[in-house]
Amino acid sequence: MIQQQQTYFLELYRSGIRATSDMMKASLDDMQKLADASSLDEVLAVQSRIAGSQMQRMADFWGRVWRVPGDSQVALISQAQNQAGQFAARSAENPNRFSPPAEAQPMRKEHNGGQRKSA
Repeated sequence: MIQQQQTYFLELYRSGIRATSDMMKASLDDMQKLADASSLDEVLAVQSRIAGSQMQRMADFWGRVWRVPGDSQVALISQAQNQAGQFAARSAENPNRFSPPAEAQPMRKEHNGGQRKSA
């Protein structure tokens, strides 16, 4: 379980670093394009493209961030289902294996049908 948590954290960290690196590279490219623009029309056109690409990068970033925990959750559910199936198979092989012995089962108390005893 601890190994899975460490793997989850490292994958989340790796995803964040990758997304940050991609955003930094794209921002530097966008700044270069903006610096090369010579007229106001070109600046506005480049700025419009930059805004669109920034929105795409942001969507990619959040997609990566949420994919990692989703994948981990799917793996944990799969593991739990597998263990439940194994438990069911074992208990079907020997139904008395997981039940308490008869002497350990609590005895039922007789119920007097809701009638009160008078003092």
